[in-house]
Amino acid sequence: MTRLHSLKGLPNHILQQIKKQLVDEPKRNVSGEQEESKRNKYNATKTEQDSITFDSQKELKRYNELKLLEKSGQIQELQVHPKFVLQEAFQKHGIVHRMITYYADFMYVENGICVVEDVKAYDKKKQEYLLTDVFKIKRKLFEKKYPHLTIRITGEG
Repeated sequence: MTRLHSLKGLPNHILQQIKKQLVDEPKRNVSGEQEESKRNKYNATKTEQDSITFDSQKELKRYNELKLLEKSGQIQELQVHPKFVLQEAFQKHGIVHRMITYYADFMYVENGICVVEDVKAYDKKKQEYLLTDVFKIKRKLFEKKYPHLTIRITGEG
């Protein structure tokens, strides 16, 4: 196999395919993992505090509120980004299907009740939270698998 040191001299149709892949394929780091962009579809910026990466400033603000509530004793056992397995991995006809997981923003105990919380953007005109189709499906799977828990959606509203 010959290594290319330049794209010069490649046929035009090959160059077009390469350009299309560069546009369509997600960026990957040196270990082959997909890199995440700094902004999501709702224009939120990832930020970090206490060695924890938050998806938005709203999520960070809620984290700081929950830390104060925990310090005052109003909530206990605050967890950040708890993982819930919605469906185990399985194999069918030789194809391995990965497990489906949901990472909530927070989980804590309030008045003896376990609360699972997710911070979402709020559309003031429509007066509703902005929920992706993936979140809606994962919420349904969560409600089925964990009937004793409910996801509380919070955000500016």
